[in-house]
Amino acid sequence: MNDMHPLPSQGKASPGQAPLRPSEQASAVCDETLAGLAQSGDTFAEEELVNRYTPTVYAFTRNCYRDGWERVDFVQEGMFGLIRAIRTYSADKHVPFSAFAIQRRMRFNNGFFPPSS
Repeated sequence: MNDMHPLPSQGKASPGQAPLRPSEQASAVCDETLAGLAQSGDTFAEEELVNRYTPTVYAFTRNCYRDGWERVDFVQEGMFGLIRAIRTYSADKHVPFSAFAIQRRMRFNNGFFPPSS
């Protein structure tokens, strides 16, 4: 157990759900559940999703180019897109969070990513 990790400051969760707490079991919680908890104000759940998808953001920005931009600019835009995806995800649409987040980042960064060949 990671005792150094701060607990959620809000501690809010939807009725019937306890806020997610740092534990070795946190990695076993699915992304869709974490997104729901994050939307209910659980800051640890949001942080867990950001940590899970940060490598994906870096991978997407590896070969990006735009005049006047540095890689950190693309990473920042990708992280904004990821956080926006966490806050707007709806499990009711029956789309996995990973697919929604990738699509959301691509739309948010429209034109920044090279076309796939």
